[in-house]
Amino acid sequence: MIALAGWAILATPASAAFNPQSKAAVELADTYAPIAEIDAQKKPCGPGEAYRSTVVDLILGNPEVVLRNVSGKVVLRAPTAQDLARAPDTDYIDLPGNPLTPGCFYEKQFRRWYGHRMPSVYAHVGADSEHPGKLAVQYWFYYTFNDFTDKHESDWEMAQVDFDAPTPQQALKTGPYQVDEAQHSGGESGAWNDDPKLTKVGTHFVTNVSTGSQSDYFQRDLYLGKGGSAVFGCEDTRNNTTRLTLHPVVLPNTPVPANSQFAWLDFPGRWGQRESGINNGPLGPAYHEEWLHPITWADGLRTSSVTVPDVKVLGLSATSFFCTGTTDTALAIDWGTAHPWLFLGLLAVLLFLLGATARITRWSPPEPWPLRERRGGGQILRGARRLYGEHPLTFIGIGLIFIPVSVFAGAVQWVLFHLTGIDRFVALDGRSGAGTTFLALLIGGLAGAFAAAAVTAAVSAALNEIDAGRPVTAIQAYVIAVRRLRALSGATAFEFVVLVVLTLLVVGIPFAIYGFIRTSLFAQACVLEDQNAVGALQTSAKLTRGRWWRTFGFTAVVDIVAILSGPILGVLILLLTAQSLTFINIASSIVYALTVPYAAIALTLYYFDLQARSSEPQARGMRASGIVSPTGGPAA
Repeated sequence: MIALAGWAILATPASAAFNPQSKAAVELADTYAPIAEIDAQKKPCGPGEAYRSTVVDLILGNPEVVLRNVSGKVVLRAPTAQDLARAPDTDYIDLPGNPLTPGCFYEKQFRRWYGHRMPSVYAHVGADSEHPGKLAVQYWFYYTFNDFTDKHESDWEMAQVDFDAPTPQQALKTGPYQVDEAQHSGGESGAWNDDPKLTKVGTHFVTNVSTGSQSDYFQRDLYLGKGGSAVFGCEDTRNNTTRLTLHPVVLPNTPVPANSQFAWLDFPGRWGQRESGINNGPLGPAYHEEWLHPITWADGLRTSSVTVPDVKVLGLSATSFFCTGTTDTALAIDWGTAHPWLFLGLLAVLLFLLGATARITRWSPPEPWPLRERRGGGQILRGARRLYGEHPLTFIGIGLIFIPVSVFAGAVQWVLFHLTGIDRFVALDGRSGAGTTFLALLIGGLAGAFAAAAVTAAVSAALNEIDAGRPVTAIQAYVIAVRRLRALSGATAFEFVVLVVLTLLVVGIPFAIYGFIRTSLFAQACVLEDQNAVGALQTSAKLTRGRWWRTFGFTAVVDIVAILSGPILGVLILLLTAQSLTFINIASSIVYALTVPYAAIALTLYYFDLQARSSEPQARGMRASGIVSPTGGPAA
């Protein structure tokens, strides 16, 4: 939704010495009408853009639509253009459905209302009193729903073409000098001639509609929706392969005569259900500052948009984390707004569990010696930090293995997706298709699993050497771990395949999680106990028996710290600085490489903790049977 000005309609500027609906104005609007490029849905309610730019006739006089006042009471049903023109600015149009929990309702509703219509766009030929001698043709896109991080009924978007001419007749002769695309609280401009980002089909410019938000961009790419003072998320036009020819409907200036079919332009209220913040229904075209000052607005636009780079050394990139995080956070906020008491209750339970967990675990003393000792979760986390600080070069060197592994995985994915028969499937499925996404995750996940097993094995070897009082380097630790390569590879492959198969079955996801936690310590067993693949998996399962929830909680905390530290730092840099996104992704990846060894140290100390706990019942049994004395020595 375009940024709202929040001011009343003004009279048409004196510099507009022409009829915006004259024959020349209509010809100008037709000549330069945009062609919309979208990622059309392949199946209803599936991925892709579900809506089309259309006319407000879909909702005017519609018996399913109501006009409500500030208290939410129904003023009238099936409001007409004249009804809206007479309404106060506190009234709002309410479509059926709940925008905070839309599901597929609005999509089905739109298809039912839209029928076999052709996509349309409203055109307004307007002058600017602050720029005499210039005019713009604004193209206003109306959608019945905005399905992005901000979810609201109705959506007004806009793109315009600028002319250095005082009248439509002159504009037809001179041609335009610039195209402008509105994007949330800002926008982007591009020169009409010789600008490589602008695609034209004759005199018509191509505008790429981002899926869900319906903002307009010049090219196909993944954009960071960071404009003005607002950060909305990431907007995707990469799969826009469907072109739509739009039928322009030329609008008059405001105010509009009461009997006009376009009287709805004077409606000062909201075009969708009233909600808080970014989920509020939008104002109409004439209540945006650019309606009266199109050239002034265009002069303040940027000349490029921020794209999300593909560059990623390893781990979860800051930009991917930001794109996913903003979407998920928005969904959580929308759900919480729709179910406030349940949301607050769940939040209270989560805070209580976090506080209780922090209180019941031991945090002192943090001394990691001896390594093979029973410890509380807090002691393990603090002890791991001490060990990392005492041997930083060793553990940093171990973590660097992630860089070549990540590069190798990326190279394998590129070769498969571009130089083999899989490229046809990728082209058919699209970059965001389920099949392509699964293949990418499969390759990246397999590489990550082997890299994690290698780091954990090397860290275990290093800790074993340190415990014995022998100095050890990263290379020496890997040499020791490589001796168990066959066992490590076999256990890693077995665990990965089982996880994938169970996950694909969907109903097997709980079993996948359960099995992963039971066998998560196999790398330590391989190196420290000299176990083969099967034996290592069995040893891990035996140690975690009866301690599944504790292992799950501790593993989750450690993995979250290791995996999210880099992306979180990257997002902070993104929001607080002007660094390039490539720099941010590389920086977050380096941090990721530094934190993974810490996680491996903590998990190895946890392995030692479980060993100590498992040996206690056996020792008590031996003392009870008289095999050993209470002090631990042989019985007399």
